[in-house]
Amino acid sequence: MESSEPAAQAPAGRVDRRKQRTRDAVVAAAMRLFRRHGFDGVTMEQIAGAADIAKGTLYSYFPVKEAIVAAYLDKESLVRNAERLVRLRALGGTRARLAASLGELIEAVRAQPDIFEKYFTYRTRQMISLRRERNQVSGLRLLEDEIIRLGQDAGELRRDLPFELLEALFEFCFIILAQRYYEEREAFDLSRAVGQCVELFMNGAGKERAR
Repeated sequence: MESSEPAAQAPAGRVDRRKQRTRDAVVAAAMRLFRRHGFDGVTMEQIAGAADIAKGTLYSYFPVKEAIVAAYLDKESLVRNAERLVRLRALGGTRARLAASLGELIEAVRAQPDIFEKYFTYRTRQMISLRRERNQVSGLRLLEDEIIRLGQDAGELRRDLPFELLEALFEFCFIILAQRYYEEREAFDLSRAVGQCVELFMNGAGKERAR
């Protein structure tokens, strides 16, 4: 008798694809509204209506508007990540990779400052939450993971620290950089600020010298 396992798995796959289509529709509808009316001028009810779903269904996907912005930026970063990772691997060493990636991330912030401000609000809450989500795939997560793994393979970064701690240190540097940009704007010195964050990361995560 043939196994029925493939048939049992198919509905789950269809459900997952349907859920992803719903998420994509919500994000697309919300971003159109945000661009037209501003983030603060749009309600969850309006987003649900634009996406043609019930308000309760919307909340089951996204508890707050900031989560929708985060999903949008995560997807955008994933689209660009393949080419970005190829360039990073060609750079010589962890310092160069950190400087290039942090600089590119801040340029993205400069291009959409209002949207990124909401993103950072949400991500900061996630970072300090005791229930931090670990199953979310984003371009930022893949980027930082690649930098850390390459650095460890080259003997430039420590292996005795939890990987999650190194990820959090990278994200902290990114958030601090963005905070300085929002505070200083025209006076913001990108090269100097990035250099300081690279030093911070390497001093905390860099391979310890023999004593």
